[in-house]
Amino acid sequence: MKQKILVMLLATAMALSCAFSFAACTETPTADSDPVVAPGDDETPTTPGGEDPTTPGEEPDTPEVPHTHTFASDWTFDTTSHWHRATCSHADAVSGQEKHTYGDWTQIRAATCTRQGLRAHTCTACGYEEQQAVRTLSHEYAGDTCTVCGSYSPAFFEEHASQGLLFDPLNGTISGLGTCTDTEIVIPMTYGGLQITGIVTNVFSENTSITSVIIPDTVETIGSYAFAGCTNLRHVTIGNGVTQISRGAFANTALTEIELPDSLTAIDGSAFEHTPLFNDESNWENGVFYAGEHLLQADPDTLSGACVIRDGTRTISDYAFSGCTALTSVTIPDSVESIGYSAFAGCKGLTEIAMGSGVTAVDNFAFTGCTALEKVSISDLAAWCKISFDLVDSNPLNYAHHLCLNGQPLTELVIPGGIEEIGWNQFKGCTDLVSVTIPDSVNRIRKDAFSGCSELKELSLGYGLTTIELYAFAYCEKLPSVAIPESVTTIGGYAFTDCFQLAEIGLPDSVTSLDGLALEDTAYWNDESNWEDGALYLGNHLLRVNADEASGEFVVREGTRTIAGGAFRECSALTSIVLPEGLVVIGESAFENCFRLTEIVIPESVTLIGMLAFHWCTDLTQITISGGVRTIGQNAFDGCYALERVTFAQTQGWCEDTWQGWLAIDVSDPARNAELLRLGSNVWERTE
Repeated sequence: MKQKILVMLLATAMALSCAFSFAACTETPTADSDPVVAPGDDETPTTPGGEDPTTPGEEPDTPEVPHTHTFASDWTFDTTSHWHRATCSHADAVSGQEKHTYGDWTQIRAATCTRQGLRAHTCTACGYEEQQAVRTLSHEYAGDTCTVCGSYSPAFFEEHASQGLLFDPLNGTISGLGTCTDTEIVIPMTYGGLQITGIVTNVFSENTSITSVIIPDTVETIGSYAFAGCTNLRHVTIGNGVTQISRGAFANTALTEIELPDSLTAIDGSAFEHTPLFNDESNWENGVFYAGEHLLQADPDTLSGACVIRDGTRTISDYAFSGCTALTSVTIPDSVESIGYSAFAGCKGLTEIAMGSGVTAVDNFAFTGCTALEKVSISDLAAWCKISFDLVDSNPLNYAHHLCLNGQPLTELVIPGGIEEIGWNQFKGCTDLVSVTIPDSVNRIRKDAFSGCSELKELSLGYGLTTIELYAFAYCEKLPSVAIPESVTTIGGYAFTDCFQLAEIGLPDSVTSLDGLALEDTAYWNDESNWEDGALYLGNHLLRVNADEASGEFVVREGTRTIAGGAFRECSALTSIVLPEGLVVIGESAFENCFRLTEIVIPESVTLIGMLAFHWCTDLTQITISGGVRTIGQNAFDGCYALERVTFAQTQGWCEDTWQGWLAIDVSDPARNAELLRLGSNVWERTE
C-alpha cells in the first residue's frame, strides 16, 4: 500500500513539473538578446503523461500553436537606450534592450572665451548621437582688455562708465541720456547694484555729439533706432552678451565697420541702413549684404535667379529677402541657425529651397506669399525634425508640398530614433507622404504636424507617445485606420478631422483628455450605424452627443470611462444626466451651455472634472462632488448662476491654485462652495 501511494505521489509531481515546463509564448530574439514574453499569452494545455484529455466520443481539441515573437532588425532608440521592437502583434514586446555605449568624444566646435563649444559621441551599437555643450573659456585680461577676444574687463567699466544716464530699475535698461554729456559713451555694467541688460528704443537717437559707444557683456538687447541718426558715431563695441539688435538700431550713423558678437542670434536687416558700412559695395556679395556671420539684407532690384548664401552665415535677418520677386532658388548652408520674421516674404518667383542641416528656428511669415514654391530639399531628416517652425507660414512646405531627402521625394517617412517631439507644421501639406512611422522616442506630436498629408495611407505610432495635439493629422484624406498606443493620454481638437476614409480607430482607455471633435468628419464619425441614441461612442469613450436629439434625461452607456471635451456642448434641451459608475473623466467643456440641466450626481469613480465642464449651465441648482474627485478644472462651474449648493463628499485636503501658490480651502459649506465656483475659480485639487 505504501509503495502504491509513493508511486502516485511521484507521478503527480512529474505531471506538475511537465505542466509548468511549457512556455506560453516564445520568441526568436536577435543575437545577444534576452528572451521577452508579452503579457497575456495563455499556456498550452497538457495532461500528465501526455494523455488525451478528451472523453470517449468527443473530438480532441486542436492544440494551440505557440506564438513566436518577431523583431525588427533595425534599432529603435531614445536618449538613454536602444532595442529591437516587435513586428508581430505583441507590439509592446522588445528585444535586446540596453543602455547606450558610446565611443570617444569628437569636437564639433571648439570653445572660446566668447562662445560655447560643442562635442558629440555616438553609440557603438545603434548609432545614436549625443551632443554636449562645452563651456566657454575664461577671458585672459591684460590691462583693460582680453588678449584673446578684445573684450573690455569689468574693471574698465567700473572706472570709465558714463555718468548721468537714466536707468529703469524695473526692466534693467538704459532708458535715457539724462545729464550725461559724454561724446564717448561707455554703458555701465550695473546701476545701484542692478545689472544693466538692455538699451531701449530711441534712447540715443539723433544725438550728433556721440562719436563712440562701448556696450558691456551684460547687455542682451539693443532697441529699435537706439542710436539712429547719430551722424558722428564712428566706433561701436558690442559686448558678447547681446542676443538681439532691433530695427534701425544704428541706421544713419557714420559706421564704416562693425564686429558682431558670437552671442548674437537675431538682428534686423535694417540695423545698419544708410551707413558707410551699408553703402560700401565690398560688403555686398551677389546682391546680398552681410555683416560678419549675419545676412542682413538682399537688394530686390539686383538679386535674381539662384542665390547661394555664403557658407559661415549664422542668421538670416527679418525681412532679409522680402520682396525679391526675381529670386528663383535659394541654397541655405549648414552654418545657418535661424531664419527671421518674413525673411522671404513675397518672393513670388521662388520655386526651390535647399535647407541646411543647421537651421533650428524659423520665425513667423518667413515664407508667406511664396506661392510658386514647388520643392524643399534636405540632406538630414533628423535635423529637419528638430527645426522649430512658428505657427504662421514659417514652413515652406505650406506652399511647396514636396519634401525631398537627398534628391528623392520623401514618400515613406521613418522618424529617426531619439527625436522626442514632432513640432508645429513639421510635415504639414507634404503630399508625397504615403506612410509614416513614429518611433517610441517621440512623446508629443504638435499642432498641424501632419495636417494636409493627403496621400497618407499608413500610420504607425510609437509606444512612447503621450500627446496628439489639435489638427495633428487633419485632412489626411486617404488614411483608413489608426491604432492609438496605450501610452497616449491626450488627443486634441480636430486631431483627425476630415480624414474621410478613417473608419477603424483603436482608442485605448489610457486616453483621459480627449476632445469630442477629434474625429469630426471621419468615416467613423459619418457612419450613422456608429451613433447610438444620438451619441457617438468609440471604445469606452463618449465623443459627441447630437444636440438636436438630446432632450430630457440622457443615460450614458455603461462602461464609459471618458466623456470627451465638448461632448454635450449646446445640448440646451437636456434636463438631467445619468452617469455610470466606472466613469473616470468629465472632459473640458463637456456640458457647456446645457442651459436646462438642473442637477447631476457625480459617480465615485470620477477623478477629474475638466475646465469649463459645466460652463453656463444656468439652471443647475445643486451638485454633489463625490469622494473620488481629485481635480476640478478652472472655471468648471463658471456662469452657473442658479447654483445654490455644491456638496463635497470628501472635505479634507482641498486646495486652490492661486497667484500665491497652492492655498488650502475649506469646502465644508455647500452654499459657500456654490458661491465660489459659480463666479469662476482657479484649479481645485485634493491632495489627501
